[in-house]
Amino acid sequence: MWIGANAARVSANAAEFHKSNSRYRSARISALVTSLFGLCVCISGPYLLRLIYGAEYGEAAGALQILVLEAIISGTVYILAQAFMALAKPGTVTVLQGIGLALSIPLMLWLIPKMGVVGAAIALLLSTIARFLFIYFGFPVFLRLQPPRLFPSHEDLKSVWNIVQPVTPDRGQ
Repeated sequence: MWIGANAARVSANAAEFHKSNSRYRSARISALVTSLFGLCVCISGPYLLRLIYGAEYGEAAGALQILVLEAIISGTVYILAQAFMALAKPGTVTVLQGIGLALSIPLMLWLIPKMGVVGAAIALLLSTIARFLFIYFGFPVFLRLQPPRLFPSHEDLKSVWNIVQPVTPDRGQ
């Protein structure tokens, strides 16, 4: 009896979760904002590495740029994984994340001897891309939901603008 009631509750929650676009919107907006800041880090990072740490650290610029991309994707994975938690699938998301993280070990063993620090960064990036793909394609497989759109819409950008727009008397605040 309890299992049937619980399954019905999870199914109803899944439908309600999918209707609520704000959860998906947060993933899109977070990725957009993180990407903008990441772009700034990628542009200024090589210069700042040399300025702060010296010329010998300039070689780390490539790894820095790869790790910035990894951080952006990882943040999106974290937000998308919340859907699994909200819909009572924490074990599923743990296994998907674990498999993706486990991929980093053989990738590092393979890429570090060939490419050094950049190889380690690429191994982490590939592992994070795998985690993203597992979570994204896990929506229809495990949650029976259509995967969320990944790129911000005009409506998403409008909602961000309304948040960052300065408070003015004509806005009634």
